[in-house]
Amino acid sequence: MEPIRQRLEVQEDAFATELDELDVDLPEMPEAEAPEEDDEWMYDSDRDFEEQTQEFQRRQGRLERTLERSLPKPAQGNMRP
Repeated sequence: MEPIRQRLEVQEDAFATELDELDVDLPEMPEAEAPEEDDEWMYDSDRDFEEQTQEFQRRQGRLERTLERSLPKPAQGNMRP
């Protein structure tokens, strides 16, 4: 077993020496660019649940349909001016 251990130590020393002499040229770190920010965020923590839901629906184009369904229907029949 001793010859194997000696060979291992020689290999480890050679590996450590090679690793110490290793010189790698790395490219420069790229600079990050901030994305353009939209002033109108979909989520705003200052809104209550209803306001936030309405904003979400507005952005999906569903708010008008939701409001139309929730508004009372005009009375049918004889209406005087």
